[in-house]
Amino acid sequence: CIRDRIQSGEQVEEIKVLMSEGWDEEGGGPDVFRNRTFSWAAFASDFSAPVVIEIEKIFGEGSLDVELVPSAYNLVPLQLNGGSKVAVVLDRPRYFSVNFKSADNQHTADGIIRHMLMIFADPLEDDIPDKHAPGVHVFGASTSQSDVDAATLLYFEPGYYDLRDQFEGGILNLIEDSQIYIAGGAFIDGKIDTEDRSDRTRIWGRGAISGRKYPWNGNQPISALVEAKGNDVVIEGIFAMDNNKHGIVPGWSATLRNVKVWGWHYNNDGFRPWGGLVEHCFTRPADDAFYVGGRDLVVRDSVIWQSFNGAVVTCGWGSETNPYDTSGFWMENCHI
Repeated sequence: CIRDRIQSGEQVEEIKVLMSEGWDEEGGGPDVFRNRTFSWAAFASDFSAPVVIEIEKIFGEGSLDVELVPSAYNLVPLQLNGGSKVAVVLDRPRYFSVNFKSADNQHTADGIIRHMLMIFADPLEDDIPDKHAPGVHVFGASTSQSDVDAATLLYFEPGYYDLRDQFEGGILNLIEDSQIYIAGGAFIDGKIDTEDRSDRTRIWGRGAISGRKYPWNGNQPISALVEAKGNDVVIEGIFAMDNNKHGIVPGWSATLRNVKVWGWHYNNDGFRPWGGLVEHCFTRPADDAFYVGGRDLVVRDSVIWQSFNGAVVTCGWGSETNPYDTSGFWMENCHI
């Protein structure tokens, strides 16, 4: 429903826009999420020169009331073509939404946007691995779990992957020291999990993983789209979306950077870290944005598009038999 292009210096490039559709499973969420979409466009730049982004609304009417949020970024929309296009100038990495506030794009009388759009402007990648290096396994149609376990690094090239074709339940299992690179342009239907521990796991890149193939069911146990049980887990850059339950559960002493996660259903928490650092991330959860389970978690410079069924931060889901110690939690410079 939206088309984007960017201009940096004399270069002009059209950005691929992907769209996530609201789900309609019975009992999965309130009617406010029906018949809605969440579109997203991503690019990277060194921002050595200002980047001009043009966004075109290609359905219905234009709007002279276009909102760019977070408002604290002070981004100014330049109206083009009678309200069907806007332009915005960026001089640094930002995650922001573009809301065309026309009658055909407002879901309810209080102005909730029907068709959402996020722009994810990231810095350039500085750690792209060599897929030809010894021990690297390039994921393919014949890849098995034993191939994953034996590889020093698992590499997803640009393309489409359905893990349900090759792994039980569509779940790729992690072990200790797992290294997974998901290149930009790679789109994975499936889940990443661990049966035991996955200390020192790293998952990074600019690709996407989706749980859209797993219908929501209120009787299902809580699961995650990406879960790494262990210490010193690092997750960077990826997109994780449309899970039936939780989003990213990274274990203890984790580092999450430039990660984007969203969902539509009850129990769609965003991040569930048990300590560590979350910075320059984005979440549009349907439940808790940050479900804190451990000590000394720091969240900074992140954007939260809060939804209907949870808190921005929850630190209180422990019990007498399983108490949570969430002391030392710190959040700074975040935008809601």
